Amino acid sequence: MSETEKSLPPKDAASAPESSSRRRFLGGVAAAPVIAGLSGLPKAMAAVDDGSQVHTEDILGPVDPATRQLQAARVRRRALILARNRPLPTHVNNGDETTYPNFIGNFHKGLPHTPDGLVDPAAYAAFRSALNSGNTANFASVPPGCTDPAQQRPMTDPQSGLSFQLSGPDSASGFMPSAPSVGSAETAAEMVEDYWAACVRDVPFTHYATDPLIALACNELSGLTDYKAPKVNGKVTPQTFMRNDYPGSLVGPYMSQFLVRPTPIGTSEINNHHMTFLPGTNFMTAYDEWLARQNGCAPPATRPYDPVHRIIRDARGMGTNVEVDALAQSYFQALLLLATTTDVVPQLGMPSGIGGLGAPPDQNHPYRANPTAFALQEPLGELGGAWILSVLWEVSQRAVAAQWYQKYYVHRRCRPEYYGGLVHNMVANGASYPIHPQVLNSQALAKVFSLTGTYLLPMAFPEGSPTHPSYGSGHATVAGACVTILKAFFDESFPITNPVVPTDDGLSLVPYTGADADQLTVGGELNKIATNVSLARNFVGVHWRSDGFQSNLLGEAVAIGLLEEMGYTYNIPFPNGFNLTKFDGTQITVGASRS
Repeated sequence: MSETEKSLPPKDAASAPESSSRRRFLGGVAAAPVIAGLSGLPKAMAAVDDGSQVHTEDILGPVDPATRQLQAARVRRRALILARNRPLPTHVNNGDETTYPNFIGNFHKGLPHTPDGLVDPAAYAAFRSALNSGNTANFASVPPGCTDPAQQRPMTDPQSGLSFQLSGPDSASGFMPSAPSVGSAETAAEMVEDYWAACVRDVPFTHYATDPLIALACNELSGLTDYKAPKVNGKVTPQTFMRNDYPGSLVGPYMSQFLVRPTPIGTSEINNHHMTFLPGTNFMTAYDEWLARQNGCAPPATRPYDPVHRIIRDARGMGTNVEVDALAQSYFQALLLLATTTDVVPQLGMPSGIGGLGAPPDQNHPYRANPTAFALQEPLGELGGAWILSVLWEVSQRAVAAQWYQKYYVHRRCRPEYYGGLVHNMVANGASYPIHPQVLNSQALAKVFSLTGTYLLPMAFPEGSPTHPSYGSGHATVAGACVTILKAFFDESFPITNPVVPTDDGLSLVPYTGADADQLTVGGELNKIATNVSLARNFVGVHWRSDGFQSNLLGEAVAIGLLEEMGYTYNIPFPNGFNLTKFDGTQITVGASRS
């Protein structure tokens, strides 16, 4: 027991020292529930064995229920102490709410706006007051922006960030640095990237190296001030365009293998053919439509989907996928691909090299590190299949709670679509806002105008962005958390052979034949899937680059915190914990068993 734990006063009888006899101690908890049918059954009843007596020691295992109950309480208490002793972050936003009294740098979608797109200050004050109070009833006083109540889109879960977590870091204990200000060069650079991303949604990823529009985008992005994205010799290239430089994520095809390969699931498969919007489809390029969405009015229900389902081959397909996905869906599929052994694949009717990868567990996993001791055992509920399935979905909820605290209670950053309205009103209508000139003078903005006739950011979804603040990204936080769990559980160095890419029409897969085809690894492709999902939200116009990058890091921290606490729960020895390579390349071990 740690010195910190010793200093805590006992909370109840179960946490008090055992200073009395065992009979007296058991008497003190006799009312506590134990295994059905064994409550109050003395062990002496098993002393005479005539074949009819119950051997309680055979049923109860190494400890009786009362002792087990005490041990369980101690495990939870030690995890509580670990959580309580985590450093408390200082949450600081970028100050835009104070700097700009018209709140142009902040999120207020769904509130009433003036014809020039500025939020009603009284409505914003009511919104902020409800958040600051944490009182559910006060949200009812926030005025809606849409004049038709039946069309009003609600705010997305503004109180989620205030929920408490019984495992893993508390939602308020995460940290994200201040978002770039609405008037900064970095925000302008991120908007230029989003304008270019909107222009290239229909370019197949396999054409990036030769497409002239991608070349124009790379050239302009290379010269921007405060553009924080991967570069080669100071230049953005087709290989680094709309990517992050996490270890291994710049290797091989743009799309992670986990997003394109068929996924074995039990005795079936997920073929990874997705619905997507028709090529060339853009929304919110008319000012009246843009203003209606800022007021929270829902779009028409009709959606122009391609009647043919396709493997994700371009940014439009990837963007549609992250509009309607279950947040941990992609990482669940990655888990299935990693865990399914290759000898199962032919039985499922999938071609050799396309199905399960049969990736081994982390080198520190007890069953791998000490195979002799576990020769007659296989893991399931403890560090096995049931365990990793549960942890993957659990950590996604913890990530959402942590991010929703940042979104609503710290940063409240505006969405790119709103910033596009500021740009449009400046260029087309002579409005004056503190927007950095590098976006106003960009080739990307000129290209958007030539395509749509406005300076608004073309949106990939008819509703535009979700109805919650931009910084940070929920998808990216969940990506960071789930990928971290998978990188911990599996051997990151395991090679992924026979990589594939979609055909131009997205109807089938063909071998990837690039010079780096033999360099793909589990760790690199997991980092890549985090990048793909995070930046897919930029491709569709609903997020900024910094939203995704910082959210990946927040999700990573949430996952590491959860694994730390789980170290108290293992029965089998796990002295070293999982090996893990963080997004910044730092190698750590985490989740070792704790006494």
